[in-house]
Amino acid sequence: MPQATLKRLIESTQFSMAHQDVRYYLNGMLFETENTELRTVATDGHRLAVCAMDIGQSLPGHSVIVPRKGVIELMRLLDGSGESLLQLQIGSNNLRAHVGDFIFTL
Repeated sequence: MPQATLKRLIESTQFSMAHQDVRYYLNGMLFETENTELRTVATDGHRLAVCAMDIGQSLPGHSVIVPRKGVIELMRLLDGSGESLLQLQIGSNNLRAHVGDFIFTL
């Protein structure tokens, strides 16, 4: 998938991630796949942000919460150009991104 797609998904929802909330599951971002759609969801208990994009290929249904620091590091790896591609693997409890020469596992 294009890096710009993932960058847009993250940028559209990261403002709603909680900062140091005792409810640890709010201190991150949910990545979810369903059919041909990749969705990101973030909330701090007051705001809720959801962004979904069609990525043009059939995907198995998975969802994983990525910690806040992991989301920030993933954003640093993305250059945002429309031509650069990345491979994203979402498992039952982890996410792996192949970006250029880097493999980032959360």
